[in-house]
Amino acid sequence: LVGLDAGTGVGQWSFDRAVGAGVTVEEGTVYVVSSEEKRGTLYALSTEDGTVEWSTPVDAETGPVTPAVSGDTVYTGGNTLQAFDVTTGETRWQADYAVTTPATVAGERVVVGSETTIRAFDSADGSERWHNNVGTYGTLGPTVVTNPPAVTDDTVYVAADRGLTALDLTEGRQRY
Repeated sequence: LVGLDAGTGVGQWSFDRAVGAGVTVEEGTVYVVSSEEKRGTLYALSTEDGTVEWSTPVDAETGPVTPAVSGDTVYTGGNTLQAFDVTTGETRWQADYAVTTPATVAGERVVVGSETTIRAFDSADGSERWHNNVGTYGTLGPTVVTNPPAVTDDTVYVAADRGLTALDLTEGRQRY
């Protein structure tokens, strides 16, 4: 991972770890999950010089997802959805469902793709609020949701093999 000067493109720092997913930058911190260790590690790096502010193990053996930051929490995972404090890296909660998309945070909900299903969790405690199956199981196996859900005021949109599905954000009912 290389930090570049936004104005010139000149390299400012480097972080010598295998990156397992995308990078998220929020308020002077770069969040990235390495894939070097079997389970993965979430790193918080300074945008100034790339120094490690903190790191913590992530349950992402099956493949980590790009971290998502909302307020004082960073969400990521792979085998499970995990929420961490952005300042310390301490675990806030964990939901024992596989995660196949980066989280989309909308108010009190954290919405993720979880194999063939869209799941919504309470952002404060990680309790599952609803789930809705939007993928299918075919002769070659399941069609896994890999595109992050898009969320507007009260609707979750997800693209899967059935096409575009719209779900109610509060209760997960299918709109179309």
